[in-house]
Amino acid sequence: MSRYLIACDAGGTMTDVILVDEEGKFVIGKAPTTPDDESIGFMESFDEALTYWDMAGDGKEVCENAETAIYTGTSMLNTLINMSGLKTGLIVTRGFEDIIVQGRGSQTFIGFEWSEISHMQYRKHREPLVPRSLTRGVTERIDMFGQPVIPMYEHEVESGVRELLEEGVEAIAILFLFSFTNPMHEAKAGEIAR
Repeated sequence: MSRYLIACDAGGTMTDVILVDEEGKFVIGKAPTTPDDESIGFMESFDEALTYWDMAGDGKEVCENAETAIYTGTSMLNTLINMSGLKTGLIVTRGFEDIIVQGRGSQTFIGFEWSEISHMQYRKHREPLVPRSLTRGVTERIDMFGQPVIPMYEHEVESGVRELLEEGVEAIAILFLFSFTNPMHEAKAGEIAR
């Protein structure tokens, strides 16, 4: 069974997929980008690429044997730059509701002299992707070793989701501290949100 590399670039107009097998042979598929659901453009270009290997309909086999999958997206980048995505709410670890607004301070100081950095009027922050008004904190804590320290208060997730939906959000992102070491609280919050 061959191993494959799958790479996708969802551009503003076209979506390209390149498939490479373990011998280095490659094929490219191309289809129109579908901004409302990029998976459609991906699958159409993926299917086109497969036809060059006479493997139309064998996408499941290729995906199951993918060594690496790469996604890049001009479409996604344009959505971020233009702030034209879905109205999104954010649920975070309580006490870190301002984390998105704070960002990385050094980004606001690039190109300034020290005398300018020390004065607040020179500090500029981009408008956050999710405004503070659409951010809710939930009591929970996973430590840096992945150990639960404070159990997640599920009723706070429920009320936060309810409030955000009442505000008209179309998507909810969940961002808990140290979830990369143990995603159990994020996973449970996701279940509750769904």
